[in-house]
Amino acid sequence: MGAADKAADLLLCQDPAEAARLARELCELNRERQAVEQTIYAQAVEQIDHLPPQERSALVLASDHVAPGVVGIVASRLSEKYACPSVFMIPYSGTVGKGSCRSWGGFNLFAALGAAPTSCWISAVTSWRRASPSMSPISPPSASG
Repeated sequence: MGAADKAADLLLCQDPAEAARLARELCELNRERQAVEQTIYAQAVEQIDHLPPQERSALVLASDHVAPGVVGIVASRLSEKYACPSVFMIPYSGTVGKGSCRSWGGFNLFAALGAAPTSCWISAVTSWRRASPSMSPISPPSASG
């Protein structure tokens, strides 16, 4: 979460004292990232567990309050926990956003996402934004549009 420059500095550092300081900083940043990841994961699980099992064949989540550095890790953990594909979106503004997807069990998530019209994804994220100020699962768009 924003510490690539510190990691590079550590790898290139020639001074043992400076290397130790950078290593301590990176360890602290990693602990912070782990805490953020655990919080986001717990919030997602709480939301998903309220869904009926038949609505958990694929998970599509979105949040304005998630650090981009943890969405992939959280999406992966959710796919493992619920044994299904997951998509975690971070809407930035309007129809522009960023996300992380994880497939499960041989399901071709790339093909499924490609088959769904873009308007379905925009509609799904827009619906989520109206429904929840923090995080909420949203229904995945159907492949038929």
